[in-house]
Amino acid sequence: MKSGRQTTLRTHATVTGVGVHSGLPVSLTIGPASVDAGFIFVRSVPDGCDREVHASAKSVIATEFATVLGDHQGPLVSTAEHVLAALRGMGVDNATIEIDGPEVPIMDGSAAAFVAAIDQAGIVTQSASRRFIPAAVISHAVWLYFRFPLSLRMVEEMLAARGIIVSHESVRQWALKFGQDFANQIRRRLPAAGDKWHLDEVVLKIAGKKHWLWRAVDQEGIVLDILVQSRRDKRTAKRLLRKLLNGNAECRAS
Repeated sequence: MKSGRQTTLRTHATVTGVGVHSGLPVSLTIGPASVDAGFIFVRSVPDGCDREVHASAKSVIATEFATVLGDHQGPLVSTAEHVLAALRGMGVDNATIEIDGPEVPIMDGSAAAFVAAIDQAGIVTQSASRRFIPAAVISHAVWLYFRFPLSLRMVEEMLAARGIIVSHESVRQWALKFGQDFANQIRRRLPAAGDKWHLDEVVLKIAGKKHWLWRAVDQEGIVLDILVQSRRDKRTAKRLLRKLLNGNAECRAS
């Protein structure tokens, strides 16, 4: 199967169980969907007026006890995490998820039953290419998060204002994966440290516990290193000074 092409299910597969929160019996059928459809939940109701909701960040209306998807009419389906995780984990891009109750069945508490159903239905390659977020967008999101005092949701909203729809969880994962590389690039671009530096010591409280913060700063205000200790440790302090002296051989400590 070509990884650059979108995929969907070959046929339908059904699982039945009960909702962990509602306790109601529910039947869920996963089936094929067209190119670029994504994951669409179809909630069947007794009056025959089925409702649909696209599984996207915009459709999430609650996350207190489970992920709840809905629209302007209200909640549509809850506890959607496991079936969606199974679809993405199996490499499926497009699928319809028909459900006759308010909640995805909990099964054994994992995604195993849904993985088995997807495996039973089979996966086929579609004609269209997969869509990827350009590296420049990811780089910009990580830069925003680390360069300015922004929350993950703020970065999400700033990207949305530019027509780029990603979840704050995506931003978090990008920051975890690329943050260190980004920090290393910034460090390499910093001007060379001055020839004179000093150590600041500040006593602060973290979670109600006293800590000691040491900060080495040169005459230009560039922070060379930071150390936070829950107690004054002589060995650790020596290690910090040795690191500063070795990394700044031309410096004159004051």
